[in-house]
Amino acid sequence: MAGLKDDFRVFDLRREDLAYESPNQRWGEISHQYFFVGFERLEENERPDKDEKSKASFRMFDMLDKLYLNQATSDGQEFRRPKTKFRDSQPIHSEQLEKKWKDALVKAISDKEKALSYLSENYRKVVRKHPQVEMLTLCFYLPLDKGEKMLNIRRKKDDSRFRLQLAELERRFTLMRKRIIADPLYKAACGYSRVILINARFEPFYLVNFFFKKHPDSRIDSLVSLDIYRKWVQSGKKENKSGEQVGYYCFKDASRPHVPEDSGLFIRRPDRVIDVGQISDPILFVLSEERKFENNRKDYLAFFRLQAQIYNVIPGARTLTCSDDFTYINAAEKKRRKAKKEDLKKKSKTALPVTETSAAPGNDLYDKKGSPELAYLFDEINDELPSNFEEHIFGILKEDKP
Repeated sequence: MAGLKDDFRVFDLRREDLAYESPNQRWGEISHQYFFVGFERLEENERPDKDEKSKASFRMFDMLDKLYLNQATSDGQEFRRPKTKFRDSQPIHSEQLEKKWKDALVKAISDKEKALSYLSENYRKVVRKHPQVEMLTLCFYLPLDKGEKMLNIRRKKDDSRFRLQLAELERRFTLMRKRIIADPLYKAACGYSRVILINARFEPFYLVNFFFKKHPDSRIDSLVSLDIYRKWVQSGKKENKSGEQVGYYCFKDASRPHVPEDSGLFIRRPDRVIDVGQISDPILFVLSEERKFENNRKDYLAFFRLQAQIYNVIPGARTLTCSDDFTYINAAEKKRRKAKKEDLKKKSKTALPVTETSAAPGNDLYDKKGSPELAYLFDEINDELPSNFEEHIFGILKEDKP
């Protein structure tokens, strides 16, 4: 499988790309496969909301829009106002792009490559413990709160509402997770990987790959995907129930649920996961030939690549998490784990405090003043320390730069 950077040869980002003639591509050929979100830190006087819980810190933008505008004004006529709605039909001229924007693109692609590696390695770790695994992938969205208007939301590109949505997604996922591991229906569950993604309206949503031990004679029943949907709806507000949406990506030969007409569960093709609202010609995309994804290990890995193509790092947030210890827990085991957790709490009271050298200012855990932002560092854990505890802290603490 070709690497992600191979899809960007038109930008001449690597020296080896210069050995070949640059392909003729339009911006739409990139934006229909990838989504790039940038975060620009706001100055203190630009922040519209003084509420600490929702205080805006960043302005979000479509990075390909910035690259296109940089190309369109490269002749020094910055007074021009090229319309980004025509971007996708225009050819890419990488020689007209400033180095800072090429560097930003390289970093963003690298973040996607790291996400692909993370998802693939976690899946392989689950498979090492349980050689035969079936995957169910669902996306979880937040409905509009009562009284919210879509027009006002589209105008708001700072991250004040975005941060509140992250907290609500975390709360609801934690509650749903607790209900799952308390339900014998999920005795076959053996792990999951969770990705925080962003749509074209700059709203976060969760994509979760659930892993189940395969039965030698049967597929995972469609009841499971329906039950996960119901548990998600139960975690939300009753007044917003009619606006709930969950997407289920159904692989070929997987059990397909029968969805009632009034349900918010939508069955989607795996190859459509890359469409988060950024595609300028959705009709053409819908009419494009379907890429079939088999319900097997090879195509699971290919599906992780598509997920990585729309992944973006979010400052201060833990965007990738996983667990290979995710299954039904009976009452006796819960009691044992709770006792173990209480014992660890008592021991932690005598532990030495974390020093300032445990992380470096300037990374995702620090705000502008150098104080750690730990709100999204860990998932809530239901009376247990997971066996993959190292996965939860991998990549968070960075070495000091020279």
